[in-house]
Amino acid sequence: MPLPNTGQVDVGITNDSVAGPGFQVSGVPAGMILPPGQTATLRLTFSPSSTGSVSGSVSVASDAADSPWVVSLSGTGVALSFYGVILSWTPSTSDVTGYRL
Repeated sequence: MPLPNTGQVDVGITNDSVAGPGFQVSGVPAGMILPPGQTATLRLTFSPSSTGSVSGSVSVASDAADSPWVVSLSGTGVALSFYGVILSWTPSTSDVTGYRL
C-alpha cells in the first residue's frame, strides 16, 4: 500500500500499528524519514486463523499535521481444502524396474 508524502517538508514516521485478528504490517519502520514527493511502501498481510469476516485498521503516526494516517481493513478467512490419495500395492516378484503413477 503506497504511503505518499504529498507535502513540502520531510515527514518523520514515529509508529505504525495494526488492529484486527490476522492482520500484520511491515515496511515502514519508526524513525523513517519520507522526503517530499516520495512514497514508502507499507506491506499488509492477512493470515486469518479461522473462517469468517474480520475487520481492522492500520495506523501510521508521524510528525505531519494530519497524523495519524488510518486505513480501514477487512478480510474473509476461508477453509482450506486438502485432497490426497494413499496408494498401496503388493510389490511384484518378477523383474519390475519401476511403477508409473
